[in-house]
Amino acid sequence: MIWIVSKATSGTETEMEARHHYIEEVTGADVSEWTEYIAGSPEVLPEYYAKSNDGLPYVFITAHTNEVKDIISRLPKIVGIKNYKYIKKIIINSCITCAIWIKEIKSSLYLIDLNAVIYYSKQDVYKPNNKTPLLVNYPKNVGTYGFLTTKSERGFFRHRNEGIDKALRKTFMRI
Repeated sequence: MIWIVSKATSGTETEMEARHHYIEEVTGADVSEWTEYIAGSPEVLPEYYAKSNDGLPYVFITAHTNEVKDIISRLPKIVGIKNYKYIKKIIINSCITCAIWIKEIKSSLYLIDLNAVIYYSKQDVYKPNNKTPLLVNYPKNVGTYGFLTTKSERGFFRHRNEGIDKALRKTFMRI
């Protein structure tokens, strides 16, 4: 599995080390060191990525909502041109979503000829001051993970011993 974390959500070096440990615990596999991927445009923040040696053709993206579409469009370069066609599932761990945004994500996948199944972090309905409701999943400092986690990440960790696919179905929503 490829794990991608945007620089905007990565936190400190200590938090990235804690995230690395989290991935080892979730997958039960060795995990490569974090590598920085720089897209080449000064407007685009880099991402960090690591690979867990679990043999799963999945990508787990942790990023702000406005970053996810760009990260997906760069997947062929991040994971390697010959590897990206084999990606079966993309797991998006982000804080806010809406129907239009999900359509944009799916369009981005089709543009790079990727028919992966998409899972998205479970959301809660938030209605600010009688405005249009939003679906949100804000990261919080809950537990002893060492970095801010979303409800879905915490559930993914809790259910890790049931296997990645079962933990995924229980804690993320398929879109």
